[in-house]
Amino acid sequence: MLTEIRRKKILLDFERMRDLYTGFYNFNLNFGRSLLKLASDKFDFSFYMVPWQEGLFGKNNHYESETYTKSEKNRFVQFFQKEKKRGEYDIIHISDQHSTFQPGDTKAKIILTIHDLNYLTEESPDVKSIEKENQKHQRIIDKADHIVCISNFSRDTVLANLDIKNKPIDVIYQGCTLEELPVLNKPRYLPKRRFLFAISNLYPKKNFHVLPCLLIGNDLELIISGIVEHPRQRAYVKVIMENARMHGVADRVIITGPVSDNEKQWYYKNCMAFMFPSLAEGFGIPPLEAMYFGKPVFASTCTSIPEICGDVAYYFKSFEPAEMITVFKEGMLHYETVKPIQKIKDRHDFFSWDRTASAYIDLYEKL
Repeated sequence: MLTEIRRKKILLDFERMRDLYTGFYNFNLNFGRSLLKLASDKFDFSFYMVPWQEGLFGKNNHYESETYTKSEKNRFVQFFQKEKKRGEYDIIHISDQHSTFQPGDTKAKIILTIHDLNYLTEESPDVKSIEKENQKHQRIIDKADHIVCISNFSRDTVLANLDIKNKPIDVIYQGCTLEELPVLNKPRYLPKRRFLFAISNLYPKKNFHVLPCLLIGNDLELIISGIVEHPRQRAYVKVIMENARMHGVADRVIITGPVSDNEKQWYYKNCMAFMFPSLAEGFGIPPLEAMYFGKPVFASTCTSIPEICGDVAYYFKSFEPAEMITVFKEGMLHYETVKPIQKIKDRHDFFSWDRTASAYIDLYEKL
């Protein structure tokens, strides 16, 4: 009589998906879908999510959750203090370093994915806040058996600032698979002329206020999209517009606020070029999305951006207006002359979610 081999059980900590329209939400959504596609016959996956998102990965999959309020700090401790949960899982995958996950007394192997240590490069960081963040990140590293970073830059930053205690640490690039909509309707704000496009959460570290100078001496518009709900974000919008007024181009700088997938893709597809002068990125999805459409990307040389964008982007090595204008003009001349559209698209295609999921599946099997 053949004995059925029990499939290993993996708990995916996706609780951070509670924050919609964020990088962590999109990471977990696409990563979870690819895992199910490639390995649902190898592993029993369970998803730890806030209750109102249960079913997001299909009604037939298994979900775990607790009664959730934002004031609860120890909901994961409560979860794993339940006797029946302590030995239930073989692997627990904490999908980002900001998780409040407390595995408690469990025999499961714990994988931690670290996306970035952007607090080290935030605007005006102080010693006390950096030390507090270091301690928080160190605590979650101490719980892990295996660490994964989403770029070599992130890994090097972790090794330089935290103690991994000789635990294994790998680099697995996250994916970027844009699902092109078959029909694109016109956006709520329809540009009146050729335009440059930028998108991300509007925090100072995104460095968008340096972009209005690129409108000097031409008839272009600059469209910047992203969430502006937080007071710091609203304050930063004022900084962007003050800089636009200083260059005399405020009437051609448009801040749209958040946009739908349709609007985002319309802007990607129809923009003259995509701008990404960010100062702090663990990876950097927006420039890759623009590359899907073969668009020229103008980016900073900061943190992980050159690693992800490679040799198909044009880089601002300085944010002095005259030098930025020169980089932009020379870059557009190269793009229009050489037409490296397929090479740009190939860069996007390299970072597939199936490639990401396959690398994690190999790690699960190894553990």
